[in-house]
Amino acid sequence: MDTIKTLVIEPLRRPELRDIDPSITAIGKTIGGYAEPLPLDRRTTLWCDEEGAIKNLKPNRTIRLSQDSRLADAGKPIIIRGTFVITGPHPQDGPSDSTTSRSDATPPCSPTPKRPAGSPTAKRS
Repeated sequence: MDTIKTLVIEPLRRPELRDIDPSITAIGKTIGGYAEPLPLDRRTTLWCDEEGAIKNLKPNRTIRLSQDSRLADAGKPIIIRGTFVITGPHPQDGPSDSTTSRSDATPPCSPTPKRPAGSPTAKRS
């Protein structure tokens, strides 16, 4: 099964890089609710609980949507409540590989490449 690299941000915790299934259901499980996509820009989508305010979830971060966001709140600060996930482009924006400027760049929402058995892994400093 393919996975995507995501950044999971829980309230009062440091962001964590995770590989998750690219389905809406898996994103919803990760955030603990109905996944609502907020396109931050052409390459990045924030997924949060659509009912975060109704559920009175803890405020997590305040963000400002980019001016090129298609949302009415573009350029205004909004409070994200509860856990949220950041991925690459929203599927309706077309294939994620069309958003990269370098041919060798891996888009943030592309499936995680599978390593051959026995291949060395990079060490973190």
